[in-house]
Amino acid sequence: MNLYPFYLISGYGYDSSIEKWMIVTDLHGFSLAKHGDSQVSRKFVEILQDHYPERLHSMVAINAPAIFVGFYKALSVFIDKTTRKKFQVKGKMDKKAAHEYLTQYITQDQLEDCYDGVLPTKVPPNIVEILEPLWEQHKSAKKRG
Repeated sequence: MNLYPFYLISGYGYDSSIEKWMIVTDLHGFSLAKHGDSQVSRKFVEILQDHYPERLHSMVAINAPAIFVGFYKALSVFIDKTTRKKFQVKGKMDKKAAHEYLTQYITQDQLEDCYDGVLPTKVPPNIVEILEPLWEQHKSAKKRG
């Protein structure tokens, strides 16, 4: 699962000259049991709409498992209409299909190499391992109350 949006919002690697963001979230490996905390998702959307309302051009989730669509539909009622129009959820696709889809919106020179673009991928390949302990702490704290 690509956790880049959370990484980006935290300010790491943020370039203040960028006026509009298109956030691509690759949900390959996403599991509702492991990553489906709706409070985290809701907080992410709140951060976008409350603190960066004009920055978000669009957010695309690719490689979304079928169950994610239902999760998104349930969550989308909490998203204001203007922000909701900026979200797209796409099912599973191979690297070639992802490249073809993304290059409709992102030029080749702005697309990361993990999607056959020319930019080096900014997210460390071990981002899940980096963030997993934080995720576990969040879940443990939530259980303790």
